[in-house]
Amino acid sequence: MHYSAKEILGVVAKQLDNTPAVCRKAYVHPAVLALGAKLAADAGAMNDIWQEVTGKTKSVRRLRLEELRLLTFLRQHRLETNASRRWLQGAETQKAQP
Repeated sequence: MHYSAKEILGVVAKQLDNTPAVCRKAYVHPAVLALGAKLAADAGAMNDIWQEVTGKTKSVRRLRLEELRLLTFLRQHRLETNASRRWLQGAETQKAQP
C-alpha cells in the first residue's frame, strides 16, 4: 500500500483538528517526511534503515519499539546534520582566510 505525505498529513491534521500545513510545520519532523519520500522511491530501503537504527538504539523506559526507533532515527539525523554544519563552517572559514 502506498500513501503520499499529503494524504498522511491530511489524516493527522484531521485528528489534531488542524490544517495539513500547520501539521507539517508544527508536528512532523522534516527528516520524517524526507524518509517517507525515500521509502516511496525505494521500498527496500526500509530494511537498511532499520538495521542501521537498530544497532544504535538505547533502551529507554516506557517507549514502545516503534517510538524508540523513531527517537533513534531523529537523534541520528541530528548528529549527521550537526556534523555537516560543522564541516561547512570549517570549509567557509578556510576559504575566508587569505
